[in-house]
Amino acid sequence: MLDGFKIEKYCINEGEFEGMQGARSNQKQDKVFEEDMVGFVDIFNNVTKQLKENETNLNVISLIGMGGLGKTTLIKKIYNNNEVKKLFSYSVWITVSKDYKATELLQILLKGCGLSESTKGKDISEDDQKSKVQKFLEKKKYLIVLDDIWEPEVWAEVECLFPDNNKGSAILITSRNDGVANYTGSKSYYPPLLDEDESWKLFCKKAFKGGECPSVLESIGRLMTEKCRGLPLAIITLAGVVGKKKRLTVEWMRIMRSVIWYLAKDNSKVPKVLKLGYDSLPQRLKTCFLYFGIYPEDYAIPVKRLKQLWIAEGLIQAPKTGILDAPELEDIAEEYLNELVDRSLVLVAKRRSDGGVKSCRIHDLLLDL
Repeated sequence: MLDGFKIEKYCINEGEFEGMQGARSNQKQDKVFEEDMVGFVDIFNNVTKQLKENETNLNVISLIGMGGLGKTTLIKKIYNNNEVKKLFSYSVWITVSKDYKATELLQILLKGCGLSESTKGKDISEDDQKSKVQKFLEKKKYLIVLDDIWEPEVWAEVECLFPDNNKGSAILITSRNDGVANYTGSKSYYPPLLDEDESWKLFCKKAFKGGECPSVLESIGRLMTEKCRGLPLAIITLAGVVGKKKRLTVEWMRIMRSVIWYLAKDNSKVPKVLKLGYDSLPQRLKTCFLYFGIYPEDYAIPVKRLKQLWIAEGLIQAPKTGILDAPELEDIAEEYLNELVDRSLVLVAKRRSDGGVKSCRIHDLLLDL
C-alpha cells in the first residue's frame, strides 16, 4: 500500500481477472448479490446498462452519498459482474483516502499497467511516467474505479491520465461530496436511504441468513430497524447484534432499549447506533476489534499477519491445559475474526480459495469508534 491509495486488483486481460473476493460459483454470486443489493438494484441495472451500451466516448459515472450508504458495496457488484468484466480488457480498482497524493496514484497505475519495472531505478520525469500510462491505456478498453474521492481537486489532477480513446472505456467514482460529480461532469447516481420495507428486508437477510423473523418478534424488530433511519451500515450492524442473541422477546427488548438510549444521547447521528455492535461483543472479541484501530483508513489487512499480531499481543488465549484436541491459537484467532465478520463489524476484502478470509478491512465509520 502507498499512503493515500491502495490498489485492490488489476487485470491485463479477461483471463487474468480475479474477483474482489476470489472465484465463486454463479449460485453463490447470486446469493451475495441478493443480500447486499437491497434498495440498489435499479442503480445497478442502470449503470451496467450504461457500460454495455457505450462503445465510443469515455464514460465517467459517479455514485454520491453519505458514509455507510453502501456505495462501495454497489460499485464492487458492478465491477465484479461477469457481463461487465467481459466488456473491458483492463481493469483497476483504486481506493483513494483523505491523504491524497497524485504522484502515488500515478505509481499505482504504472504498476497496474506492468510498467513499473521498466521505470525502476531510472531517472524518468513525472511527465514521462504519465505519458507511459496514457499510451498503455490508449490501446485498451479500460475500466477504472476511483473509490472514495473526497475533493474535486483529485479529479483535476488525475483526469489527464485517462485518455478518451473512443473505445467505450469507463471510470467509476464514489464520493461523499456532490461537488466531485459536478466537477467531473459525470452521470451521477445518488443511492437513497432505504425505505421501511427495504430496511426490514435487509435486516432479516442479515439477522436470519435469509430466513424469516418469528412473528412474535417482528414488531420489535421493525421498530429497531426504523431507528436506523435507512442507513444500510447501521442496519447490518444491528442485525449482527441481534443474530447472535436468543430469539426471545425479553432479549430483543433489551437490545431495543439500548438502541433508544444511544439515539437519545445524540439523536442527530445515526452512526451512534453502530456502537451497540461493539458493546454487545464479549470481552475476548472487544480487544481484538479495538486492535483494528492501529490500521489506517481503507487499508486491506492481511489476515495471516493480523492473526500473528493478535497472538503476539496476547489477545488470543490458549485453552486450559488438559483439554483433549485443543485448538491451535491460530485456529482460535480465525474463529474470532469470523465472529467479527458475522457481526458485520469487519468487512471481507478478499477470500482464499478454501473460502477463508485472506484480507479484511473495517468501515471508516466503525474505525471512528
